[in-house]
Amino acid sequence: MESGYHSFTIERLLQMLDAALTREREKQKMAVSKMSSVKVGMDSGFSEQRIRIVSWLTHLNQKFEFHPETLFLSVAIYDRFLASVKAHPKYLNCIGITCFYLAAKTVEEDSLVPDTLMLVRNSGCGCSVAEVVRMERCILGKLDWDLRFTTPLDFLHMYHALLMNQCPRALDGTTLSQSQHISRLTCSLQSCLLDPRLAGFAPSTLALAVISLDMEFLGWQLWLHATITLQSHAQINGRELVWCRELVVHRLFGGKHVLRTALSTQANTSDIIYPKPAKRKASEIASDEFYDGIKRLYAEDAMGNVPADVVMKTTCAGEMLRHPSSTSTGLSNRDFITRVNN
Repeated sequence: MESGYHSFTIERLLQMLDAALTREREKQKMAVSKMSSVKVGMDSGFSEQRIRIVSWLTHLNQKFEFHPETLFLSVAIYDRFLASVKAHPKYLNCIGITCFYLAAKTVEEDSLVPDTLMLVRNSGCGCSVAEVVRMERCILGKLDWDLRFTTPLDFLHMYHALLMNQCPRALDGTTLSQSQHISRLTCSLQSCLLDPRLAGFAPSTLALAVISLDMEFLGWQLWLHATITLQSHAQINGRELVWCRELVVHRLFGGKHVLRTALSTQANTSDIIYPKPAKRKASEIASDEFYDGIKRLYAEDAMGNVPADVVMKTTCAGEMLRHPSSTSTGLSNRDFITRVNN
């Protein structure tokens, strides 16, 4: 999967990222109060229903051989719609398939999108064509006929293109090509869709958490520096990013991490696997100033409103918490290039 973003210049990529961040904030302003219940985990019944629907949509996306973008957009529409209405569980299948249909018509080529009757028959949604059509009008009305959501996958592609543009040798120590790496990241991000706890994070935050953890996992020496640079430019709150990273670890690794990056809230410290540190070139040692956070653990009084049962230890917590969005003013193109390459 080769992302089209990789053909753009650094200036164009930063412009696109800024536009996506602006659109994300505008969308969130309309639903921030209602999405807060999703963020803290939602009630168990709704969480289970969401997991079931997202898993089903994932299966449908594979069955119809649609692009990953269609799945991510369908989940974004689903979450945003349910943040604005209180739906009875019996309607969730109809809502889910309609969100999927709207996303497909937005992303896919017209010739690849089945008609409503074929979609209903092949999806096993259990609703009629008339019900899907009515639900379509209802969803579009609630969302003001605006489906231009910036999904975590959009941000993932932009972050990845920025890093590969400025650090083309970042994957040299691996067997992965850039296209293989973005495919791997997409699979990780897709898995995160199934975790209701991650549904309340901003798409830009979730995408950065996934790519940051993956670059650390691959042993890239500048993963922390790159993470903080992107975090600063995107004005992502440090506490939010740290918390999101730990939930992603719990989702992808079941509470354990093969790196020293995080501890599960439930895991015993004896369960964590500590790898042998890789040898470093003398030229890389000068970058130690960017790794102060590696020796820090969470300061409990610095975690603010993050629930106590979610607080975990992390290598980069200290650095990330020093870059809250409230004090960040973003970076110019030159600043971004300088900070990533130095």
